[in-house]
Amino acid sequence: MILCSCAVNKSIMQEYGDFNTALENAISDFQKTRLNKKHNVFSVDFKEVNESVIGISILPVDYTYYITLIDTIGSTRLPTKHVVKEGKLFYWYDSDYGLTKALVDDFHQFNLIDSVDHADLVALLGLGTYFDDGAKGIHYYFCKNDLTKYKRVISKWAIGEYPPPKLRCK
Repeated sequence: MILCSCAVNKSIMQEYGDFNTALENAISDFQKTRLNKKHNVFSVDFKEVNESVIGISILPVDYTYYITLIDTIGSTRLPTKHVVKEGKLFYWYDSDYGLTKALVDDFHQFNLIDSVDHADLVALLGLGTYFDDGAKGIHYYFCKNDLTKYKRVISKWAIGEYPPPKLRCK
């Protein structure tokens, strides 16, 4: 695990906001890292670490989603939100939204989806997982009351599987 305390140019990062603002800040910082240069598609996850800190994970993706007949516009089995920044795809699940045509189109553009029938999908799932559990990602820990205060951790462990870094949030 690598811990990085980050100074930041406040003109680039937004100080106040919600998860979406923290996500924008994380992606902005992430795009300056080596991991961003090695990959084109990233899965994003987030969680409330405690009452004053939100965690956002950005992990490289090297697997395919298989679309079936149940994956219609509006369904929630696949990721439901995404953004493309500087030619890179970042996606995540948001239970308040369903699958959109724009997301399917972008997944197709990045060769992230394939279609199969249900029987083929069951057979594929029997072959194992498509995610490399040893892959390193970057985890961001933001102070909720000042999103320009954050720490970056590079790790193969998920947020919650190791002690979070100390942040001096007010």
